Amino acid sequence: MKLPLFLALALLLGFAGCGAQTSTLPEVHSRLASGVRTYTGSAASGDFYLFAVHPEGQTINYTDVSSPESGLLSYVVDSDGDYEISDPHQNFSFGSEIVNELFVLDADKSGVGRATPALVVAVPTTTIALSQIAGTSLNYFHLSVTQNGFEIGSLKLDAHGNLTESSYSPYAAIYLSAPFHSDTFKALAVQSGALNEYLVMRDSSGNTNYIFRSADGYLVDKPNGTYIAFDKAKTKEFDPSFAGTYRVYLYEDWGVGRAHQRPATSSPCFGIGTLVVNTAGQITLTDSMGNVLASGQLEAVADNPSLLNGGSQSLGDPCYGIFTIDWSDASSAEARFSRVEPMITAVQKQFFLGFHGNSVVLAGFEAPAPANPESLHNFFYGVGEL
Repeated sequence: MKLPLFLALALLLGFAGCGAQTSTLPEVHSRLASGVRTYTGSAASGDFYLFAVHPEGQTINYTDVSSPESGLLSYVVDSDGDYEISDPHQNFSFGSEIVNELFVLDADKSGVGRATPALVVAVPTTTIALSQIAGTSLNYFHLSVTQNGFEIGSLKLDAHGNLTESSYSPYAAIYLSAPFHSDTFKALAVQSGALNEYLVMRDSSGNTNYIFRSADGYLVDKPNGTYIAFDKAKTKEFDPSFAGTYRVYLYEDWGVGRAHQRPATSSPCFGIGTLVVNTAGQITLTDSMGNVLASGQLEAVADNPSLLNGGSQSLGDPCYGIFTIDWSDASSAEARFSRVEPMITAVQKQFFLGFHGNSVVLAGFEAPAPANPESLHNFFYGVGEL
């Protein structure tokens, strides 16, 4: 099915400032190979990937530009049409492709020291220029394994590569009493990557970031995760055309400690979930084990006074197209918490969801109520399509 990817991960995943030198980054794909499908992607651990899928031989070439590391994967197609991957380096084990629309992989070993599981989201490779994406205000989800889950908000990239963002963090709201953040990331330089298929940005913090386009947005690969940026809706209202059943590619992490110090009980995992949305905006999200991760009535972020109120403790933009829910049923979260903190009697939960075309990006956060500095928490996020 057509998947209009709003996955503008590019701006936040790799907020590394731009450099002006000629690119010498490795190439993984060849435009000359018949039938080869090429993708550009970001891992929530901060790795920036180039992929080439060879359907005839059922192999995948990849380059991790941020390492750099290259490899050849083989795969077989399972009964659901997904890819069971054989990798001599054991970096990847599963992939799912919507041909020439979206390619999602489980990275079992990624990030610094190849020590972090992470979700990789990749989109068909295309060309990009800063002038094509500058000046537009977009919604975004920042997905991360190193910054305690995720953030949501609004961002804008200017003609010089400087990025301005206004964000909300459930983790910071619960544990730091500082949920909102506004900042501008100054770009020192911007250079075009190989074949003009991505931008390399180096910022004033010394980070290297990679920006690449999707069909209807752009993505940023940043050292602290993936930024999925997508067009804002024209109004705050839920559009009944969003109703349907979505297949969602999920990353879940249960029992996470402060500063993402995983105790022995933490259990990050990947899976295929199902999101059901009706025409009235009622949703139910279940994971591959049948656990209900979220259920309730969607409410526009713009209508939630704890998120948008015009004060200093507020998002700086109404983020039309992003929704939250009143997550009143805590039973499923309490059951999951019982594995790691048996004495929990109440749970606070937050869930966010963004629609764009036939695509969805979503994320949830759970913590004890009340939380304390030693409390563990759970989070999950994913992308999906009708």
